[in-house]
Amino acid sequence: MKKLFFLHYMLLQVAFAYSQNAEIEVVDLKPTVNENKFPEVHCENNPKIAEKINTFLQVMELEHVPNVFKIHPFEKVMLDTNNCCSYVDFAYWTLNKTPRSILSISLAGEAGGAYITGFSTIHNFDVRTGDKLVIKNILSERGAKEITEWLHIQIKSQLDSILKILNIPITENYAIEKGWLGEDLESDEKERVLDALKEETQKQIDLYQDCFYQTNAPSLDYAEIIFQESGIKFTIDECANHASRALDGLIGYSFKLSYNELEKHLSEYGKSLLNNDNKCLVAENPEGKMFKGKINSKYPITAIVTRWDDYSDCSILYWYDKVKVPIQWNGKYNNNHLSLKEYDEEHHSGCIAEIEADWKNNKIIGMWKNIKTGQKLTIELKGY
Repeated sequence: MKKLFFLHYMLLQVAFAYSQNAEIEVVDLKPTVNENKFPEVHCENNPKIAEKINTFLQVMELEHVPNVFKIHPFEKVMLDTNNCCSYVDFAYWTLNKTPRSILSISLAGEAGGAYITGFSTIHNFDVRTGDKLVIKNILSERGAKEITEWLHIQIKSQLDSILKILNIPITENYAIEKGWLGEDLESDEKERVLDALKEETQKQIDLYQDCFYQTNAPSLDYAEIIFQESGIKFTIDECANHASRALDGLIGYSFKLSYNELEKHLSEYGKSLLNNDNKCLVAENPEGKMFKGKINSKYPITAIVTRWDDYSDCSILYWYDKVKVPIQWNGKYNNNHLSLKEYDEEHHSGCIAEIEADWKNNKIIGMWKNIKTGQKLTIELKGY
């Protein structure tokens, strides 16, 4: 698959020297292996910004803290020839043209496991702070609801249009007009082709009808947000799963709003971001942010909030600064209180600790408790 991407990648490597901000430079991460291409950010005037962006990208995509690997930075996600398992190959990256305060990096490649498929993903960052951009912080609470409802209407409308086309009866003349059926075929061969076309079309109708009636208002948490020069494009996953993807001609839903159209939906942080000013640098929701602090007031740790839903799920990756091996906390967030569990994934020994903490003034303060021994250690994390 990488050979298919090679020409595309070479054409787009002009992004190597391009930056939305004169202080930011993005280059290929070294050392590389098997032609993997992954971005590394440099910011000479403010190294902290580059540190935060690189840490998020490498922890989330390469599964390690920057510079913590045995041979090369792709070793945890590449296919292990001694063990058949899932893998990711990064074919190329590009920088997207955006407003000056935003760094938007696209990654593309091939992922394998039960199925092998091409993938693309986008990471957006606030270049004023190095924080990961999350759509729920850019929109006001009311704006998020209105955008969600608008996306729902757009999806339903697109599905309805497709179903109207698919329900047109497939006659011999219609199939010939569309180029699906050759006029010079024998009658029995024409009948066989028409039957196959009708069967395939009915499968598509069933797929889109199920999607139409089962589609609820999409969560913005699962929408891919693409910042562009003139607006934001929202992309939602397609109707089909892996097994039926060949039937789905949509390959996801994409809808765009200009920044002028978005203005009334923005939070104060969102307005500050798009105006590239320093009036509001810290968003209320901590998702995508890095924290620094200590356990038991003496063990330095770093954490990244990977998910933070009000009255719902919360996930945090943390590591001891001395060891630098990411550890997962998963649980719930409700009324400024976190109830999380830590699992021993390496030894598969289940839950080993419980965390109870409060969120206040850009800080996470609470207690870590060893389930087996009952030992309790204080936790204090502050936005970095």
